Amino acid sequence: MNTRAPARLIAALSAAALLLSGCGSDFRLALPRIVVEIDSEGYPSVIGISGRAFGAQVLAPSLVQQISQSNLQHVELAWRPEGVFIWANAKPLTALTLNEQSFRVVSELVKRFGVANPSEDPIAGLGLWLARVLQLNLVLKFPLQPNAAEIPLRDERAPLPTGGSAAAPASIVGLKLSFDENGVPAFLGVSFTELQQLAGVDLSATFLPRETVQQLVAAGVQHITIRTTPEGIKLWVNADQVTTLIWSEEMLSNTAETVGNLRLLDPAVATVVKQFVPLVNQLDANIVLRFPTGGAAPIPEPN
Repeated sequence: MNTRAPARLIAALSAAALLLSGCGSDFRLALPRIVVEIDSEGYPSVIGISGRAFGAQVLAPSLVQQISQSNLQHVELAWRPEGVFIWANAKPLTALTLNEQSFRVVSELVKRFGVANPSEDPIAGLGLWLARVLQLNLVLKFPLQPNAAEIPLRDERAPLPTGGSAAAPASIVGLKLSFDENGVPAFLGVSFTELQQLAGVDLSATFLPRETVQQLVAAGVQHITIRTTPEGIKLWVNADQVTTLIWSEEMLSNTAETVGNLRLLDPAVATVVKQFVPLVNQLDANIVLRFPTGGAAPIPEPN
């Protein structure tokens, strides 16, 4: 059996769709909503076809159990030309805006971090573009807990969620942290190692793993900027804007509740998430995380 023919056909269709979407065309091919059911052992199934037949276990059983115990019944992601919209148990969460330039930046970051190399895997390399062009609508369903009432999926005919107006800032946060090659941050030139010795408190939770810093340096990431604006939270990697997280008060509350209820988090962390995330709408924040340049020329931070 020639297994390469379908792959080549998909790659050709992906390339054609990409060219159409990138040349000023309004071409869009909206696929029907795809529902993927994850069983208790982490195997997916689509329209009754189980991944067990192919040995495709996508999640660890322990992770599926934790998600189910949190009563997270389903997560939906909808790719649209303006970005990615997310629902958990049919409740809208904060959405990600991704325009043409943002998609190029994300695609380049994916390649630089070694997640997918278009020269080696053209299908994976076009995955982000294809999801947007095809307006992929993907639902992941998880096993129900005993006696739990089933939550229906959202109405596809309902309008997409929109961001709300920002509240008047209740507090202003400006923070620039510089991480060394070992992942230890410094503020205004003072290392957190020195700060915890002087203050007698443990600040190790703010340290990054050395491996993470090495990956960032290898990928050429010199700084990450997070800034709140009336449009939402803007995120830059180096001088390239990656996305804007748009929200309303409802979307922020839903996000805090969903993340806070996940049994993947320490209870203390979950409590902080539930209390802090809804307050993002009242922050005027500019946070910069700096990393070693690895000998490369410094890249200016966003204005």
